[in-house]
Amino acid sequence: MYKYFRRKVFYGLVIMLHVTGNVFAQHKPLFKKIPLDSLGVRCYKLLSTKGGSIRITTSAGLGIFKEDNLQVWGAPQDVLLELENSMKGLKLDKLIHAQDSVRAMAEGPDGVFFFATRDKEIFFSRNSEIIQFWWPPFIFPPKGQPFEKIASLYIDNKGDLFIGTYADNMYLIKEGANQKYLQDVDYKIVDGAYVYGKGERPVKKIILAPHTGVFSFAQDNLDKNIIWIGTDHGLYRYNKAISQGKIIIPINVLAGLTFTVTHIELNKQGGIWFSTLDRGMGFMISRKTASSFILILKRTAILQPGIR
Repeated sequence: MYKYFRRKVFYGLVIMLHVTGNVFAQHKPLFKKIPLDSLGVRCYKLLSTKGGSIRITTSAGLGIFKEDNLQVWGAPQDVLLELENSMKGLKLDKLIHAQDSVRAMAEGPDGVFFFATRDKEIFFSRNSEIIQFWWPPFIFPPKGQPFEKIASLYIDNKGDLFIGTYADNMYLIKEGANQKYLQDVDYKIVDGAYVYGKGERPVKKIILAPHTGVFSFAQDNLDKNIIWIGTDHGLYRYNKAISQGKIIIPINVLAGLTFTVTHIELNKQGGIWFSTLDRGMGFMISRKTASSFILILKRTAILQPGIR
């Protein structure tokens, strides 16, 4: 009886593998490779937009991919030609502008799209599916502030635009990405600088701690005035209502607890998940203190010293 049952199972598995193998063999490959790395082009971030396209920040410009159509805004001509020659089955549209690296981008709840280049240039489109960009209704960095490279962009539910820098904290433009304030902007160029006649939005600098890099943002899904901020000094919570930032999970150099928060996600139960550049994943149950903070290292999950 046992041998008979084993034989039936064996034959059943053979038939199943044969059938599934034929099914998969009839389908086209699910993945296509775009050989950007072989051309010396680095990819930094992907963004799935509300319109269904994929936007990619790269060292050669802004990539826009939709339905086998790749558009590169800002890529040098030689890179575009090599891409066109190396990609099979993909259509390449050439959108030439400034030859610069794009490091940060963000999409608002109504589809407004912003991106920033390495050389502090910021552009926007009123819809993430429109391949036409304009100067924003503000001057960055504001007058009197030194230039610092842009590391991150974020747009909350009010259209407030947050700009994170690599080592000089962050900036807030109230409703700087709100459609209402993007429609009626008047500016001109005077001595190589943009001068706004109307519609200019003020830029406010927010100092969390001296020499802090800001790399990620996330809006709280219970209290929309709360913005969670990932930095190289730990995890912060910023309250827009009172314009105050507070460290929630600090680094501790003496205890060996140092990390840079690069991405933040919040769940409906109140938990906060975040990724780090150097320590793996982190999870925090409480939204007010770090008493329930767990740092999950790359290889092993442990409780860090001094944290329950």
